[in-house]
Amino acid sequence: MGREKNYSKKELKNTDEKNRVNTRYMKILPESTVLAVAMLAVGFAEVIFLAFVLALDVLPFKYLALGIFLLLAIDFLIVFLATSMSKHGTRRIGCLVVIFVMLITLLGGDYYIYSTNDTLNRISSQRDTWEYYYLLVNAESNYENVGDIEGKTVFVTDMDSKQLKEAKERLVTKADVEYIKEPNFAAVGEHLLNRDVKAEEVDAVKDAAESSKEVNKSEVTATEVNDSNTLADTDVDITAEDADSEELNADAKEAIALVSESQYEILKSSINGFKKETKSIYQIKVIKRANDNSKDVNVTEDSFNILLAGIDCWGRKNKEGLSDVNMVLTVNPVNRSLLLTSIPRDSYLTLHSFGAKDKLTHSGIYGDEETKATIEDLLGIEINYSVRVNFSALVGLVNAVDGIRVYSDYDFKSSISHWTYQKGWNDLTGHSVLYFARERKSFSEGDMQRNVHQQKILAATFKKITSSKVMLTRYTKILNAIEQDISTNMSQREMKQLVRMQLKDMRKWTINRVNIVGPTGGAPCYSMGGRNLSCVFPTEESINEVREAIHDVMYPAKIKNSKEDSNNSNQSEDKSE
Repeated sequence: MGREKNYSKKELKNTDEKNRVNTRYMKILPESTVLAVAMLAVGFAEVIFLAFVLALDVLPFKYLALGIFLLLAIDFLIVFLATSMSKHGTRRIGCLVVIFVMLITLLGGDYYIYSTNDTLNRISSQRDTWEYYYLLVNAESNYENVGDIEGKTVFVTDMDSKQLKEAKERLVTKADVEYIKEPNFAAVGEHLLNRDVKAEEVDAVKDAAESSKEVNKSEVTATEVNDSNTLADTDVDITAEDADSEELNADAKEAIALVSESQYEILKSSINGFKKETKSIYQIKVIKRANDNSKDVNVTEDSFNILLAGIDCWGRKNKEGLSDVNMVLTVNPVNRSLLLTSIPRDSYLTLHSFGAKDKLTHSGIYGDEETKATIEDLLGIEINYSVRVNFSALVGLVNAVDGIRVYSDYDFKSSISHWTYQKGWNDLTGHSVLYFARERKSFSEGDMQRNVHQQKILAATFKKITSSKVMLTRYTKILNAIEQDISTNMSQREMKQLVRMQLKDMRKWTINRVNIVGPTGGAPCYSMGGRNLSCVFPTEESINEVREAIHDVMYPAKIKNSKEDSNNSNQSEDKSE
């Protein structure tokens, strides 16, 4: 047997000290492998989370610092629980629970941040639109499909846009056809009708005139307007003189026309029975590429204007359609003021590129740039950005914020649905807010009152979205609604700057509203070949008031200084007297 070694007291003391040191260092890591892996997973998840937060770049520094501090505090708690030498292991079980909750929270945070970044990217990048071109024939013709028009002629407008050129090129790959150009799409559409459209509608126009308003003739420079050709709720307005000059189209059953979806919508609203007496035998989907026409500013320091275009269609945001809502949002980010300026869609204005008079809504036929430039000419401003929404967006966004409260000045029932509204406050959601926004026939002010309703809805929705409670509890639903039905040429970086600015202090916004107003009446419209349609004639007084209101929001400091100079000047005069 080996002889047992005897240790001195000094050696034993040194050995005990080493054991205590080793034990103390070993407490830094948990003895459980599962617990160690879980702690490493939390650390990895935190790194990813912080990377996502920094990439999103919307959190103010104070929130970012607070978040990092909380993460470090939780990490300290996890380490403390993991290295605990509790006999029954209850603290380590608690540690696993904390780790599990932490992982779920971090993964949820990653998802929210990714969704936010993806949404901002989608609404700022997917601005290409598409529109159908319809191959139309008379409803009683023998044409049933595109193959039946082989060797025939097709009527088109002489507006050779890129989209029309593409539609024509693609059509000839399906059938060998020739094209005959007409000066406007109204002339194109009338080839399909085997009746004298204008003569038949003179009586209907005269009846409609009885319920319409007297037009201030001084506001109409392009035509003489009187009660016999003034319309209220229909766009059809033909004089007897025009009817006498119109010949019956006996070849309507053989006629073929190629028109865009927007042009078709105008033809339906401008010619009674057009939809019933025609049919589409073929459709061509054409993509309309967006141009970056934004005029960038520092969105957190400089005032800017946004054109909000409400498109009269359902479905995806990139479907082309007529602009049913035209509203300019003037934003002053410094003093948090927002001015909503509504322009009636039937406003009789000079088209920027053509120098001809037409309805504002018809400007959309020639592209968003034409609408934007025409409004810039009217208001004497520069529009920096555009936002495009459709009817789906209105329903989805209001539902996302769990409804809004809007004050109505009247008791009324929607003329196109079963919804009714009372004078006073109304709680609106979904389709009830849509028909509140669309109604005009129930009011003597017509389109002007509809503009007021649309402003009230936008203001109520904006206030609710910017409240801290809704932003936290309805966050994902708001994102989904925005992503599906809204697009803009404002960059992702600029949108993030606005979000960060609002999160920094959560200041309330001051929202005011102004409107372009004027009398209604009939006037010849360029897009319809000079056909008289119901229009709104903006008064000079109304235009000047709106221009001044926009200037006051954009340049409040200059206004204040001007008033102070005026007061000082007056005081000097008083002293001299």
